Amino acid sequence: MRRALLAALAAFTVLALALPVHDGQAHAALVASEPAANAFLRQAPAEVILDFTEPIDPRASGIRLLDGAGREIAIGAPVVTQGRMRARLPALDPGIYNVIWTNVSLVDGHALTGSYPFTVLNPDGTVPDAMNTVGAVGSGADRLGRPDGTATRLLALLGLMLTAGAGLVTLLWPEAPAATRRRLGQAAVLGAAAGLVAAGLSLALLIETYSGAGAAAAVFETRFGRYWLARALLAAAAAAAAALYGRRPRAAAGRSSPLRQGSSSRSRRRAMRRPCRGARGRWQSTSPTPRRRWDGWARSRARSLRPGSAGGGTRGGR
Repeated sequence: MRRALLAALAAFTVLALALPVHDGQAHAALVASEPAANAFLRQAPAEVILDFTEPIDPRASGIRLLDGAGREIAIGAPVVTQGRMRARLPALDPGIYNVIWTNVSLVDGHALTGSYPFTVLNPDGTVPDAMNTVGAVGSGADRLGRPDGTATRLLALLGLMLTAGAGLVTLLWPEAPAATRRRLGQAAVLGAAAGLVAAGLSLALLIETYSGAGAAAAVFETRFGRYWLARALLAAAAAAAAALYGRRPRAAAGRSSPLRQGSSSRSRRRAMRRPCRGARGRWQSTSPTPRRRWDGWARSRARSLRPGSAGGGTRGGR
């Protein structure tokens, strides 16, 4: 039974490691755009085209257009094709405009936001007399993952290390003392609990990333939602196996013979009086008191039959 539980823990750990992690460090970065960042255009563009390094999820990706004063301008619905996202623009007057984009990578599920400005020149080619009050949003360059996503990832890795480490040590050290096995079981339970907490935090990040799709759609209708569901089920199964594994050493350590469980003196005397076969094949008691009596009687009988003794001399004279 113990080997089956350890094999289950190892299988759950391997499967959890094989599944992608939602909050990974890679992302779909912007590599090209039309119009380009900080471009000065004599003619207003008809659409915005953005190219990213990875395929993006159309459910959680989008484009917004703001003017220099921060007012949003209605544009067409974004269309996503693999790593390209585009949206139709209305007729734009001369001025400064800001493209704000968001995406979620289909490779690792990481969310990224960025922005850049462009300027539509006057008909005579001069720069419009306007100021851009919209600050930069995010960055298209490489950046670290979100702190909460990084903490969730570290917690999940810690849980996997504890669960897998406890199972590996027990497999390689089958003759470990009961106290050590009990501590290994506790470590496995702690690792499985950490995996469950990490799964809950990852669910919160997933719902936040796919906020426009709803919680149920984010879990059941997206690729990384299904990955999260698989990881959560594996973490729950690992927690159940670790709990059973942690309870078995205590039960095994608690079993002992009746003589070691504080039985009464009467029970101990009964156990000591059980007959056993002696050196000459005779059955005799293991109790020390009858044995001393038997030895005393045998010695006295031998002395009585010894020549020269009182009993032996009288018998010989007759």
